[in-house]
Amino acid sequence: TLHLNLEKISSNTLFHEGVHPILNAIAAIKSDLIDDLHNQLLDVEKKLGVEGKYSKEFAGQYDEPSRKMEALTEFIADVADGKVKLDSTTCKKDFKRIWRR
Repeated sequence: TLHLNLEKISSNTLFHEGVHPILNAIAAIKSDLIDDLHNQLLDVEKKLGVEGKYSKEFAGQYDEPSRKMEALTEFIADVADGKVKLDSTTCKKDFKRIWRR
């Protein structure tokens, strides 16, 4: 069950909440993939000129054990929402390589 505060909802909230179970399932099956995805996120932040936006600023709102997952979740939600545009020069190929693992 998902409960949303409609006064605080943003355009990516449903994407964000929907990504959580997917990343949780990945972590349960292959936890090292989360670390790989997070490392890739660090590279993508640099390529997009938003270094630390997800990995530090957004993730910093959470306790240490969940920071990587939250950073990834918010980034993926922003991509799904169209807030972040990915093309071949930023990282699309890199993320495809990791997801194939």
